[in-house]
Amino acid sequence: MEQMCDGSMKAELSRQLAARRGTNIGFHVVPMIDLFFLLLAFFILTGSYKPSDDFLPFVVPRLGGAGASVVEPLVLKINARSGGCSVHIGQAAGVTVSENEPQMGMMRFGGDLEEVMKKHKRTSADPVEIVCQDDVEWQYVVKVYDVLYGLGISDITFRMTE
Repeated sequence: MEQMCDGSMKAELSRQLAARRGTNIGFHVVPMIDLFFLLLAFFILTGSYKPSDDFLPFVVPRLGGAGASVVEPLVLKINARSGGCSVHIGQAAGVTVSENEPQMGMMRFGGDLEEVMKKHKRTSADPVEIVCQDDVEWQYVVKVYDVLYGLGISDITFRMTE
Protein backbone atom coordinates (compact mmCIF):
# COMPACT_ATOMS: atom_id res chain seq x y z
CA MET A 1 0.00 0.00 0.00
CA GLU A 2 2.86 2.23 0.77
CA GLN A 3 4.18 1.70 -2.71
CA MET A 4 0.84 2.63 -4.16
CA CYS A 5 0.71 5.79 -2.17
CA ASP A 6 4.24 6.56 -3.16
CA GLY A 7 3.45 5.91 -6.84
CA SER A 8 0.32 8.03 -6.84
CA MET A 9 2.18 10.88 -5.16
CA LYS A 10 4.88 10.70 -7.78
CA ALA A 11 2.33 10.72 -10.55
CA GLU A 12 0.55 13.66 -8.97
CA LEU A 13 3.82 15.55 -8.57
CA SER A 14 4.85 14.92 -12.16
CA ARG A 15 1.39 16.05 -13.36
CA GLN A 16 1.72 19.27 -11.40
CA LEU A 17 5.23 19.91 -12.72
CA ALA A 18 4.05 19.31 -16.29
CA ALA A 19 1.16 21.69 -15.77
CA ARG A 20 3.51 24.34 -14.39
CA ARG A 21 5.91 24.01 -17.30
CA GLY A 22 3.16 24.41 -19.90
CA THR A 23 1.68 27.56 -18.38
CA ASN A 24 4.96 29.29 -17.51
CA ILE A 25 4.53 32.76 -18.98
CA GLY A 26 7.43 34.99 -18.06
CA PHE A 27 9.75 37.67 -19.31
CA HIS A 28 12.67 36.15 -21.23
CA VAL A 29 15.69 38.42 -20.75
CA VAL A 30 18.30 36.63 -22.86
CA PRO A 31 16.59 37.28 -26.25
CA MET A 32 16.11 40.93 -25.29
CA ILE A 33 19.82 41.27 -24.51
CA ASP A 34 20.69 39.64 -27.83
CA LEU A 35 18.39 42.02 -29.66
CA PHE A 36 19.82 45.01 -27.82
CA PHE A 37 23.40 44.12 -28.77
CA LEU A 38 22.42 43.46 -32.38
CA LEU A 39 20.81 46.90 -32.61
CA LEU A 40 23.78 48.50 -30.88
CA ALA A 41 26.21 46.88 -33.32
CA PHE A 42 24.03 47.93 -36.28
CA PHE A 43 23.94 51.59 -35.25
CA ILE A 44 27.65 51.72 -34.44
CA LEU A 45 28.65 50.15 -37.75
CA THR A 46 26.26 52.09 -39.99
CA GLY A 47 26.45 55.48 -38.32
CA SER A 48 28.45 58.28 -39.86
CA TYR A 49 30.26 60.46 -37.42
CA LYS A 50 31.33 63.97 -38.33
CA PRO A 51 34.68 64.93 -36.83
CA SER A 52 34.86 68.16 -34.91
CA ASP A 53 36.08 71.24 -36.76
CA ASP A 54 38.88 71.98 -34.32
CA PHE A 55 41.17 69.40 -35.95
CA LEU A 56 41.70 71.44 -39.16
CA PRO A 57 45.40 72.32 -39.49
CA PHE A 58 45.30 75.99 -40.37
CA VAL A 59 46.23 79.21 -38.67
CA VAL A 60 44.28 82.37 -39.29
CA PRO A 61 46.75 85.22 -39.87
CA ARG A 62 46.45 88.31 -37.73
CA LEU A 63 45.07 91.44 -39.31
CA GLY A 64 47.89 93.60 -40.67
CA GLY A 65 50.52 90.97 -39.86
CA ALA A 66 53.25 89.76 -42.16
CA GLY A 67 51.40 86.52 -42.91
CA ALA A 68 48.28 88.34 -44.14
CA SER A 69 49.41 88.81 -47.75
CA VAL A 70 47.05 87.22 -50.24
CA VAL A 71 48.31 86.07 -53.63
CA GLU A 72 45.87 86.59 -56.47
CA PRO A 73 45.30 83.43 -58.47
CA LEU A 74 46.71 83.07 -61.96
CA VAL A 75 43.64 82.80 -64.22
CA LEU A 76 43.62 80.28 -67.05
CA LYS A 77 40.79 80.53 -69.57
CA ILE A 78 39.91 77.52 -71.70
CA ASN A 79 37.87 78.36 -74.78
CA ALA A 80 36.37 75.88 -77.19
CA ARG A 81 37.53 75.88 -80.80
CA SER A 82 36.54 73.69 -83.69
CA GLY A 83 38.75 70.62 -83.47
CA GLY A 84 40.28 71.50 -80.10
CA CYS A 85 40.55 74.39 -77.65
CA SER A 86 42.64 77.40 -76.76
CA VAL A 87 44.16 78.08 -73.36
CA HIS A 88 44.85 81.69 -72.30
CA ILE A 89 47.22 82.38 -69.41
CA GLY A 90 46.00 85.59 -67.80
CA GLN A 91 45.79 88.30 -70.47
CA ALA A 92 48.44 86.68 -72.70
CA ALA A 93 47.74 85.20 -76.11
CA GLY A 94 46.32 81.72 -76.06
CA VAL A 95 47.89 78.42 -76.97
CA THR A 96 45.82 76.40 -79.40
CA VAL A 97 45.47 72.71 -78.67
CA SER A 98 44.36 70.76 -81.70
CA GLU A 99 42.44 67.54 -81.68
CA ASN A 100 45.06 65.90 -83.92
CA GLU A 101 48.13 66.70 -81.79
CA PRO A 102 47.01 67.49 -78.23
CA GLN A 103 50.43 66.59 -76.76
CA MET A 104 52.21 69.30 -78.75
CA GLY A 105 49.68 71.92 -77.70
CA MET A 106 49.96 70.91 -74.05
CA MET A 107 53.78 71.05 -74.26
CA ARG A 108 53.58 74.60 -75.65
CA PHE A 109 51.07 75.49 -72.92
CA GLY A 110 53.40 74.08 -70.22
CA GLY A 111 56.36 76.06 -71.57
CA ASP A 112 54.36 79.28 -71.78
CA LEU A 113 53.05 78.75 -68.26
CA GLU A 114 56.56 78.31 -66.88
CA GLU A 115 57.66 81.53 -68.62
CA VAL A 116 54.72 83.48 -67.22
CA MET A 117 55.38 82.13 -63.72
CA LYS A 118 59.05 83.15 -63.91
CA LYS A 119 58.17 86.57 -65.33
CA HIS A 120 55.64 87.29 -62.57
CA LYS A 121 57.80 85.64 -59.87
CA ARG A 122 55.23 83.02 -59.03
CA THR A 123 55.87 79.71 -57.33
CA SER A 124 54.13 76.37 -57.59
CA ALA A 125 52.43 77.12 -54.24
CA ASP A 126 50.55 80.09 -55.75
CA PRO A 127 46.89 79.50 -56.60
CA VAL A 128 45.68 78.88 -60.16
CA GLU A 129 42.08 79.36 -61.23
CA ILE A 130 40.63 77.64 -64.30
CA VAL A 131 37.72 79.25 -66.15
CA CYS A 132 36.04 77.15 -68.86
CA GLN A 133 33.47 77.90 -71.49
CA ASP A 134 30.42 75.68 -71.34
CA ASP A 135 31.17 73.91 -74.63
CA VAL A 136 34.78 72.92 -73.84
CA GLU A 137 35.27 69.17 -74.01
CA TRP A 138 36.14 67.55 -70.71
CA GLN A 139 39.28 65.88 -72.11
CA TYR A 140 40.95 69.29 -72.60
CA VAL A 141 40.12 70.41 -69.06
CA VAL A 142 41.71 67.22 -67.74
CA LYS A 143 44.81 67.71 -69.90
CA VAL A 144 45.27 71.30 -68.63
CA TYR A 145 44.83 70.06 -65.07
CA ASP A 146 47.42 67.33 -65.67
CA VAL A 147 49.94 69.87 -66.99
CA LEU A 148 49.41 72.06 -63.92
CA TYR A 149 49.77 69.10 -61.59
CA GLY A 150 52.87 67.96 -63.47
CA LEU A 151 54.45 71.38 -62.87
CA GLY A 152 53.91 70.92 -59.13
CA ILE A 153 50.95 73.27 -58.82
CA SER A 154 48.53 71.88 -56.27
CA ASP A 155 46.32 74.88 -55.44
CA ILE A 156 43.99 74.58 -58.44
CA THR A 157 40.40 75.78 -58.40
CA PHE A 158 37.63 76.02 -60.99
CA ARG A 159 35.57 79.17 -61.31
CA MET A 160 31.89 78.40 -61.59
CA THR A 161 29.93 80.59 -63.99
CA GLU A 162 26.23 80.79 -64.62
